[in-house]
Amino acid sequence: MKGIKSFPKNSWIVLANRSVQLWLLLIFINFIGHSVIFTKIVYIMSSIKVKKILIDLKGVQIPWFPQAKKQTIRIPLQKKVTESGEKKEVEPKDKIVFDKIIQRDEEFGQPYLPIKLIAEVIKNGRNPKIHGMKYKSKKRTKRTWGHQEPYTEIKIEKLMAWDRQKNLVHQEPYTENREE
Repeated sequence: MKGIKSFPKNSWIVLANRSVQLWLLLIFINFIGHSVIFTKIVYIMSSIKVKKILIDLKGVQIPWFPQAKKQTIRIPLQKKVTESGEKKEVEPKDKIVFDKIIQRDEEFGQPYLPIKLIAEVIKNGRNPKIHGMKYKSKKRTKRTWGHQEPYTEIKIEKLMAWDRQKNLVHQEPYTENREE
């Protein structure tokens, strides 16, 4: 298996697939309680190239493909709370942290994986207008309506593994080497 260099080839950890490896090591961590083993898990997770990540954002599942070049994602409009308690739209160059990651390739969290994504806001905008109409023949009734959904466009910068219970990052920020 690519990316695992710290374990010998005849080790039982190499024989299992990636999700089973992670599951067994997490059980071992809960049993022993050492963070040294968790850093080995982080090494295994970071050394494997990620193909797809699924983010949960207010009930909306947003896919992200790290292999895509210059990929930006449109998500529902994001707001931040100011010190005075007001809600304002996020501004370009602001950072957003996503900690509710549902899926990473074939690995599924229960409910979430121990991963954080850090994204930079590119712009806020509105999608093209959707026009609709209701019409009843021979009744002289017609109703038209329109709707424009606001969005926030982001670019994901960093993928980090972290311990949800202790709220600690166990690794330097991991970024994919993409040619842009």
